[in-house]
Amino acid sequence: MRKAKEAEFLASCEELLDRMKSYCGNESARKRIVERGQKRCTDGEYAYVHRFKIALDAISQS
Repeated sequence: MRKAKEAEFLASCEELLDRMKSYCGNESARKRIVERGQKRCTDGEYAYVHRFKIALDAISQS
């Protein structure tokens, strides 16, 4: 996941509060991150199809 593009990664409670304040007033930014994150999970490397392919490739190589 790409930080601030598809997800948020926080290191502290203070950072969480700052980010929450920022996003509370910016609905379009929240929606963009949600949409991109969902797309990455359903269409990208986090999709079940991709995960199963990795598992089957590992099994076939062993």
